[in-house]
Amino acid sequence: MAQQSTSDKGAAAPDLATCAQKAVEEFSSAFKDKNIHLRFDSQSNASSEWRVVGDAPRLDRVFGNLLENTLRYSPPASTVTVGVKDDGASVLAFVDDQGPGLPPDLPVNQLFALFSKGKSHSGKAGLGLYFCKITVERWGGTIGAETRAQGGSRFWFRLPRAATASRNQSTANSDAGFSHAATTSPKDFPSDPAAQRAPANKPSKLLRVLVTEDTEINRELVIELLKKRGHSVSSAADGLEALAELGRGHFDVVLMDEEMPRLNGLDATRAIRKMESSTEKQVRIVGLTGNATHEDERRCLDAGMDAFIAKPVRMDKLYEAVESVDHAAKQVGDAQPAREPSASVHATLAGKDDESAAAHLHRATGGSERLERSLIKTFLQDAPKTISLIQRAIAKKDTQKLASSAHALKGSIGIFGAAKAVAIVRNLEAMGRSANLLDADSQFRALELEFARLKPELLAIHPTPKKRPGTKRKTKPKSRRAR
Repeated sequence: MAQQSTSDKGAAAPDLATCAQKAVEEFSSAFKDKNIHLRFDSQSNASSEWRVVGDAPRLDRVFGNLLENTLRYSPPASTVTVGVKDDGASVLAFVDDQGPGLPPDLPVNQLFALFSKGKSHSGKAGLGLYFCKITVERWGGTIGAETRAQGGSRFWFRLPRAATASRNQSTANSDAGFSHAATTSPKDFPSDPAAQRAPANKPSKLLRVLVTEDTEINRELVIELLKKRGHSVSSAADGLEALAELGRGHFDVVLMDEEMPRLNGLDATRAIRKMESSTEKQVRIVGLTGNATHEDERRCLDAGMDAFIAKPVRMDKLYEAVESVDHAAKQVGDAQPAREPSASVHATLAGKDDESAAAHLHRATGGSERLERSLIKTFLQDAPKTISLIQRAIAKKDTQKLASSAHALKGSIGIFGAAKAVAIVRNLEAMGRSANLLDADSQFRALELEFARLKPELLAIHPTPKKRPGTKRKTKPKSRRAR
């Protein structure tokens, strides 16, 4: 493919070695959890001329996708090496592992194809590797993979050197079908309660929205906020129900929870995108995740989502993510399934230690007393059941159940702030995922104490009026049965 380039004044061409080192730092913890040593090749520092055509944010995604693929197949107690090499007019980046090597039945050119599979290959990397291919080739580079003679595999890509060290050859803003993901941090979202009010301007178009979420309280909150804006809303409790709803009718936007039973949001999104491959338009898919990390963002985007927001949702960010479909409708093109999002909304309502549950709930609901009462009622009914599930999972050493139950509670309890409780549940979820229950009992006791503290605070937000002495409870007259 011919090299495309434009100058972007004020920005330097990305340093490929720096991007590689950053990826190693970001993924070192995930590799360590699986007892895999991730290292940066020290020889890659031998030269300072590593600047290449491209842009750093998308290079980070390329390295991230390659490392996620490597993490999936590398055995414990092995080593993964990331590095860069001088290749004349180009710079070569590589990721070497000590895994089983490439599937013998899968040609290399198909490995980077969309939805590729081999008899011994799960195909889970599909969109991630496809994104790497179209990104590298748009910059005039090449990408490939091979089984190493000494064992394991090497995934590599080659990019042209930048014309000068100071000149940026990025094509990010000129490539059709691509736009930058919004990079955000907590400071981007003001803590002022006014920031939680519904936008003054009404949406230019009322939309049909499908809310796919397995936790009732989160589903209720999102549905009510969208209805408040005038949108038409349907719901599904998991990915299979979402696919059925999409088969029955048209939707403008799908809000898709990442973790659900039966069929999770990532696999459901891949299935939707595959079904759309023969159509002219794509539904906008916005991910809902309780884990607002860069790794989660990569998973959502690689699966084919357009954006994602963290749970518990912020009202203003929910409207922004959903209603941006008005001015960001996309046609299906050759490169669209692995596109960057038009808006990556990376926000959370994580509570402050000194913020009351009432203040937090008021911001979450936009001050709707009816919705506040309903959410409190639902939470106080469901949370004890989920806490019991966590307790049984710990007793039975069922780490998978512990992780899923803690994840569900984390999303719902966060609606009320409860920063300490959220931190405890997050720890329990991590223990379940790492199969390390060493401190689980003490963490559970701390959770019980925090819930016992939170419960009366929630009941005091909208107390039920007491009956006056001497008054009788009114009862509805019994209806006569037809004889």
